[in-house]
Amino acid sequence: MTLNASGPISLGGTGTNASINLELGLSATAQISLNDAAVRTLAGVASGAIIVPTDFYGKSTNTSYALTTGSATFNFTYGILYAYGYSNSPSGTGFYTPTTFGSITPSTFNSATIKAIYSAGFASNQASYYYIIFSGSRGTGFFNTLTINGTLVSGSLSSSYNGTNNETTFSITLASSTATLLSSGTKTILLT
Repeated sequence: MTLNASGPISLGGTGTNASINLELGLSATAQISLNDAAVRTLAGVASGAIIVPTDFYGKSTNTSYALTTGSATFNFTYGILYAYGYSNSPSGTGFYTPTTFGSITPSTFNSATIKAIYSAGFASNQASYYYIIFSGSRGTGFFNTLTINGTLVSGSLSSSYNGTNNETTFSITLASSTATLLSSGTKTILLT
């Protein structure tokens, strides 16, 4: 979604293209303030006064990314893990062995470097998890959804911060293994 180019815009509410909460992937009634980092990022105002509604006209959190899929395999005592997507995380992809594969353009989301977006599973071309890794410490609500070629990846979302590597890993645990949406080729990715 993209916020209106003119007319009213509010912090909350259910108005289509008029609710900052909804644009940020929050509920219509979520507690929010103009000084929240995600609100400032959406407005494009790092510090100082934010002018409502004009600083939000035409703004969107839905940046489209072109991800060219790469792959890697990891050997563990309990089997092989297959990963498909993109990783440029020198400290490793999530809790796995450091490796680099695939590519993504652009490479930032809400001013954070995207270190990795990949699926992982214990059967070739099957996904049990999706991992999205960003630089820095990113709290709840920084990332909410992953959409690949128009298909929302749904599952249980969790996050963890690694202070040593200064990166936050968001993981989506799928209810059951399914064909990876990050198979070979270039995919259109949306992050919210």
